[in-house]
Amino acid sequence: MDNLRIIFLYSYLFLLPIENWSPWGGPTDLFRPALIMAFGYIGLSFFKFRNFRISSLKAYLSPIFYLWFCLLVSSIIFFINYPSVDLTLNFTFIICVVSFWLLSNDLRKYPKLYFNFIVVVVLNGFFISLLSFFGIGIDVGYMGRESLLGNNANIIGLNVIFSFFSILYLIIENPMNISSKRYLLLLLFPFLVQTIARTGSKGALLLLMIGLFVYFTFLNKPIKFKVPIFVLGILGSLFVYSTLLENSVLSERWENFIEEGNTTGRTERWFFAWNIFLNNPLIGVGENGIEFIPSPFVGLNEPHNVYLYVLACGGIIGFFFLSLFLFRLCKNVFINYLSNKSLLPVVFLILVLMHWFKAGGGLNSKIIWIYFAFILHSGYKNRFAINY
Repeated sequence: MDNLRIIFLYSYLFLLPIENWSPWGGPTDLFRPALIMAFGYIGLSFFKFRNFRISSLKAYLSPIFYLWFCLLVSSIIFFINYPSVDLTLNFTFIICVVSFWLLSNDLRKYPKLYFNFIVVVVLNGFFISLLSFFGIGIDVGYMGRESLLGNNANIIGLNVIFSFFSILYLIIENPMNISSKRYLLLLLFPFLVQTIARTGSKGALLLLMIGLFVYFTFLNKPIKFKVPIFVLGILGSLFVYSTLLENSVLSERWENFIEEGNTTGRTERWFFAWNIFLNNPLIGVGENGIEFIPSPFVGLNEPHNVYLYVLACGGIIGFFFLSLFLFRLCKNVFINYLSNKSLLPVVFLILVLMHWFKAGGGLNSKIIWIYFAFILHSGYKNRFAINY
């Protein structure tokens, strides 16, 4: 049974970046492959209660569930005051937390899962890049930006960046003791870079440059190796930067961002959420309240910033629980880095936290919570663990 459950897990991890794709319907189809794999993984987990152990995760699960409860209470209070507004329960957030919970326990139990996770990330990035390169499943949207198989261009860009740094980690740090053939992975970089460029995501470009700077600056290598690697890394980063800006869509968006501070409407949404928080500082207005309050925006009032979203919906109390979770996660990553000097979890954490500054619906992003589990257990070793 465990073997089948792990197969569902690997399939889910591979399909998650394109979770909206379905050969039988649209992004709301209940029979999307990623959703089927998720149901299989979670459903089979109930056959063994040890999959839901909380002893080692209590410090992380508690603030997350308190955050959900705080958002729920705020929504209920707003619903009582305005009965015409629908009550928001946000079960998607609960599914994200359960995924984090289960994967965290599995990463503790199965030591090979950590490196297999990295391999899946690399394979997924290559798969997405091939689809992009050959124009399969491409949708051209606003300003010529390309999305893939019905999935958001920013999410596609973010996942390709995760794959980019996973390859860099395998080549430079070589944690799996792969032979010199690992340098063949360099051949994947052009495919990944062109995919990032075609999404037109200036956020992905910014995250990539920051991630490269952090990685090559803090890389733990003897000085005789670090200096040439650092120099090559800087030259490579400049080459990647110039290559990305050869894409006219990304170049125009990046130029508008640098010269005019153009955030494609996010600044107005940030001020909107901030003003809601100032008027309701203690517990916010709930997730139903933020959508009910009149605004000049077309569509949802989502501020495209997780931190401001939590402040507006859950107030200081909700933000405290989110901050507590993130503080404990950062502390854990820092301790692990001092122990094993592995930079991949550090870079992943920086990418996720910065992504949340400009992500719409980021609190309910399943893939972000999957990466939180990976980041949390980057330094864990269990000598009684089982290999998978």
